[in-house]
Amino acid sequence: MQSPRNVVVKVTNGCNLACRYCYAGASGSTVMGNHVLERMIEQFAALGKGTTHFIWHGGEPWSAGLPFYETALYLQYWHSKLTGHRFVNSVQTNGTLVTEKVVRFSERHGITMGFSLDGPCEVQGRMRPFADGRNSFPAVVRGMELARAHHLGGTGAILVLNSYTLARLNAIYEFFKEQRLSLKINPLIKAGRAELDRGLGITPDEYASAMISLFDRYVTECPEIRIEPFDMMLGNIALGENQGVCTFQDNCQHGYMSVTQDGDVYPCARFDGDTGMRFGNICGDSLSAILHSEVRHRLLERNSALDPACSRCSYLKSCYGGCMNNGFMRRRDPSDRDYYCSGYKRLFKHVDDFIRTQTNNTLAARSEGSLGTLGG
Repeated sequence: MQSPRNVVVKVTNGCNLACRYCYAGASGSTVMGNHVLERMIEQFAALGKGTTHFIWHGGEPWSAGLPFYETALYLQYWHSKLTGHRFVNSVQTNGTLVTEKVVRFSERHGITMGFSLDGPCEVQGRMRPFADGRNSFPAVVRGMELARAHHLGGTGAILVLNSYTLARLNAIYEFFKEQRLSLKINPLIKAGRAELDRGLGITPDEYASAMISLFDRYVTECPEIRIEPFDMMLGNIALGENQGVCTFQDNCQHGYMSVTQDGDVYPCARFDGDTGMRFGNICGDSLSAILHSEVRHRLLERNSALDPACSRCSYLKSCYGGCMNNGFMRRRDPSDRDYYCSGYKRLFKHVDDFIRTQTNNTLAARSEGSLGTLGG
């Protein structure tokens, strides 16, 4: 069975921020041990020819320190020489620990970075403060600017859409547009701190209404930035096949898995710690046994077990039931539809109607042009 190309590695659960909606909630700060690190790299290298993309994650992954990554890269180098397997590395960071030393190290080893930023100073300070309450905005912006100057990332960020950011979405969009930063908008995951702070939740209809309004601005203004999931949805519908992020892939398990700091393997980082969804342990089990685990086999069959309503949906091939973790959070069933299903459907229809209108206008303009030529 083929291994997923993308492996989200939870280096540590420790983090210097206290984001109000963090799905991990409060947790320790232990860093992945060298024995887990080496065993993980050894097992993926043993796949032979091919490539594995390690997405170093947390908590805040840079809090593990550069010596941790020096060890990881050393192990990758030697195991690659032995087997021919190739490793690609990126870090999903909150940006506050990105320094000149970090970017020089990353540049030397080809490590790219992804960032999270919820908007301008006030919004970021409210949603993603330091653990001691300080506003993280200056530190994050500084980290993004450093990464951008070294061509390592920092040209966009992930934004979590919740009740607070939804009410300020137009101002947030203006900020990203002015800063020429692309953004990926993820709706709130109802877990961890977000489950405790019920006031942050949004409904599928609220999600759809806000996103439809933003989409209309986006396609009218055509700013010099990209917004996901809009670009992905436009591509999915126009091309008739899925082009996008894990949320709307036919099955994310073909492309992703997650390894925790203790070596436990899960479908993705959102499932980490839920023992019923555990594939195995990278130290105690072979990668082959993990890939053939009963839990993973069940998830790979998710499409055939989806709610019958999905098979009747016009946007099945663009959505595939949405995020299986969002479905799992509803009734502990990963084959359930995404909580935001009805909102996605409204948004997909709106994007579909936009494409049809644009196509009809283009055809009408061409027809008028041809008639004019014939008439001349």
